[in-house]
Parts: sequence; structure tokens; C-alpha cells
Amino acid sequence: RLVRASLALLAALLTLAGTLGVAAAAGLPLNYLNLVMVPVIVGLAVDGAAHFLGREDADPAELVDLGRAVSGALLTTAVGFGALTVADHPGLESLGRLALIGLAVNALVSLWILPALTALLNPAAPPERTPEVA
Repeated sequence: RLVRASLALLAALLTLAGTLGVAAAAGLPLNYLNLVMVPVIVGLAVDGAAHFLGREDADPAELVDLGRAVSGALLTTAVGFGALTVADHPGLESLGRLALIGLAVNALVSLWILPALTALLNPAAPPERTPEVA
């Protein structure tokens, strides 16, 4: 559907804008080496959004498992690229820093902003209250 595709694209654009904004605020300039990370960050943003949007109508327990899976993927990727932050080479170090910034922004967008936007666009009926048994 067009709405879901637009939300996935919006998640990627928010992640990219947030990453570049935080990197600029942190004084991290873009260079030839860390610029390689930009398509990776966009790809991970689309990946997390596609997983969520493909299952947005699922049981809440499945969404919790999905959040854990997306978090695990982001965390393992962050550990791998985060190791570059201790490199002696300034280009590799900046690549690691940009990766960590991008993955943190992606986690924020994929796990909080995207579900909130989806809930705003698709308000569900309030859950039925079951009578309490005394």
C-alpha cells in the first residue's frame, strides 16, 4: 500500500536527517570514508520500517518480539561498527562515530517514532473492557 511505503520512506528520511543533524551538532564532518555509511544507515532504516509495517496488524506479543529483533540487529551492527571508534586512523574513527550516531537515530525512529505515527494514522477501536470478577 502507498501509505505503508510512504511511512517506510519517511522513516529513512527522518533517520538520514537526524543522523546528519546530530553529526553536525557533534562536530563530525562528512568525509570520503564516513560517507560510505550513509547508504547503510538508510538501508537499515528501511529494513526496520519494513519489518514493522509488514506486521503492524499483528498481535501485540509479536510486536514485542519484533522490537527485540530490530533492537538486536541494531545492537550487533553498532558493536561491529563501534569497534572502529578506537581505530588510530581518523577516517575509520569517524566512520565508526557516524555509524553509531546513525544507528542510535535509527533505533529512535524505528522503535518509537514509526509506531507512534502508525498509531496516529490508524487509530484502533478502544479495547473492550472485561468485567472484573470479584
